[in-house]
Amino acid sequence: MTENVRLSAVLSGKRVVATVYVGVVALAGVLGYVLGIILPAQKNVEMAELGPITFEITPVSFALYGMVMLALSLGVLLALVQVASRVDDAA
Repeated sequence: MTENVRLSAVLSGKRVVATVYVGVVALAGVLGYVLGIILPAQKNVEMAELGPITFEITPVSFALYGMVMLALSLGVLLALVQVASRVDDAA
């Protein structure tokens, strides 16, 4: 019985983390879209650079940029936490 409760708690915890992850990435997309509208109008900037990549500033491009960068950043951090958790559980 106790093992079933633990398994249920772990699964629901993973679900909460995944839901928050998706929500934060979606929020980054919305904010990127808004920034893509405001930035060219206020600063008269048409292009943005990310290292060797140059792209036009549009609401969609900024939304995608924000979503991809945040998804990758948070994804790496969540993966590191999961690895650390497994190492800790094994010890």
